[in-house]
Amino acid sequence: MGPHPAVAAIRLAVRRALHDVLTPRPDRAPTAPP
Repeated sequence: MGPHPAVAAIRLAVRRALHDVLTPRPDRAPTAPP
């Protein structure tokens, strides 16, 4: 049984969240799109 498609989306969301938290950008809000 392969990984569910949702796993990739969740992993991407978690990775982006961790990246925003670990590397805060003063020039933009963490909720702003890239």
